[in-house]
Amino acid sequence: MSEGTETREPMSAPDDGLAGRNALVTGGSRGIGRAIVERLAAAGMDVTFTYLGNEAAAHELVSAHPGRKITAVRVDARDSEAARRCVEDLVERVGTLDVLVNNAGVIRDNLLPLLEDDDLRDVFSTNIEGVFHFCRAAVPFMMSKRYGRIVNISSVSAEKGGRGQSNYAASKGAINS
Repeated sequence: MSEGTETREPMSAPDDGLAGRNALVTGGSRGIGRAIVERLAAAGMDVTFTYLGNEAAAHELVSAHPGRKITAVRVDARDSEAARRCVEDLVERVGTLDVLVNNAGVIRDNLLPLLEDDDLRDVFSTNIEGVFHFCRAAVPFMMSKRYGRIVNISSVSAEKGGRGQSNYAASKGAINS
């Protein structure tokens, strides 16, 4: 070793209390959701994530992390019964739900006079109702264990929507509220 050079032990990851716990991430197959799934799994959590349309991305995420407890489930967040079944099946499979991350969301940007009713309906039913459906399904299990964490993913658009984002900004503002 040359003078002035020191060797250090690699830093160990801090114990963040996640190892051995169970998480559900909605909209977890791509983007921010995928990063959340990967981070929670790396921390030692058993992670179940939902996806809706991109089955290939969901399977790729699961297969990219052999040895990690990652499970993909196709669920439409807009469907309250599907959300309830998803949470109940998860708890039956792993015993508890400790962390819920509501990440599922859609964007249907367009200028206000050009927005179609379906653009508004799709954004609100996914971005607002989907969060409500999963929270309502998860909270009883968390309350019975007297433990649980819920993270609802929002957007800077909630505070200052961009051009053509009136429906999206309103949906994320509702989440912040």
